[in-house]
Amino acid sequence: KVQLVTGVDEGQTTSGVDIRLDAGASVSGKVTNKQGEVVAGASIWVGRMPQQWERGQRSANATTDADGTYQIDSLGTEAINLYAMFEGYATATAQATPSSGNTTTVNFVLGSGGTIKGTVRVGGKPAPGGYGVGIYFAQEGGMGYNANTNIDNSGNYTFTGLPEGEANLNVYGNRGDGSANRQIQKTASVSPDKVTTIDFDIVEGTASIEGSVTRDGQPVSGVYVNVGIRVDEGNFENANAQTDSNGTFKMTGLPVGEGSLSVHVPDSSQSRSLQITLEDRQTVRKDIELNSGTRVAGKVNGAPENWHTQVAVFRGSVQVPENIQTMWTSLREFYVGGSQANSGDGTFQIEGLDAGEYTVVAIAMDPTSGGQTTRSASQTITIEEG
Repeated sequence: KVQLVTGVDEGQTTSGVDIRLDAGASVSGKVTNKQGEVVAGASIWVGRMPQQWERGQRSANATTDADGTYQIDSLGTEAINLYAMFEGYATATAQATPSSGNTTTVNFVLGSGGTIKGTVRVGGKPAPGGYGVGIYFAQEGGMGYNANTNIDNSGNYTFTGLPEGEANLNVYGNRGDGSANRQIQKTASVSPDKVTTIDFDIVEGTASIEGSVTRDGQPVSGVYVNVGIRVDEGNFENANAQTDSNGTFKMTGLPVGEGSLSVHVPDSSQSRSLQITLEDRQTVRKDIELNSGTRVAGKVNGAPENWHTQVAVFRGSVQVPENIQTMWTSLREFYVGGSQANSGDGTFQIEGLDAGEYTVVAIAMDPTSGGQTTRSASQTITIEEG
């Protein structure tokens, strides 16, 4: 407890100020597997499930000893989430409300989890080096478990110790050979102690696209260029590049099909999007002038203080999923552009929209949650010709 001191004059000495810290709460327990064997070296995390990149950058709240036990001290008395993690096992989750001056027991049993494996093929052959596979499980309000792995020399990949539920998989390629950085996504159901096989067959890319990005007739370098192509009913691919010092871009090795081309200027509200058709062994030319089209401006109200807020625009009147990660996955082919909202007053503006119907989505994210805590709202607008 803290005694408040007021009215202290310069040079005056005040005595009798007592500060007493309340006794902190503790949580302890043991981690075992389904066979009852202790799991030494398991990491225990408090708060939210850490993402793969976080686990490499910060330490866990505790690590189990040789006998599988752990203890975490100096906790508050609010309800907390705890996660026990060890390679090859599915993450175990528990909730607890620690009591001041006492130790609350929380034990974990790690299951073997599920497994997803498969092969990535390009043009019917095992994918070359430079391809990888990412996986994530969407949780309400944001991201859940996620991980990444590279394919081996035979194009194979494997994820083990996965939690039960619906998984989103993303194959990405960045081979550095001048061809497009292609991405393709699928979903899969994961069950404990079962192996699910998900193969990816990427069609051999035979189409190309090139063009330039200008502002008032002057080339703009460093602009992000994205191509999204619907290959078939189950496969949608993305490819991306940046404009060079002359404002030009070129992507080769793209699949044939219909889709969209979108450009976005970093640290700017300027973006453009247009429909394209890519044909076999043909190069499509698309030159884009940024200072054309209509500007959409507005204000995001109600976002919690210090949260990051952005606005995304999708072509047409679309149904927006509550989960943000699911939104980006399911609506990627309709994405037109976006902008960060002003951190002070919530205002935003997005330029370069053509006539048509759009869905505008405002997304607020708690920066301390690693993307897991979000809020969103959407509105449909119509831009008239001229």
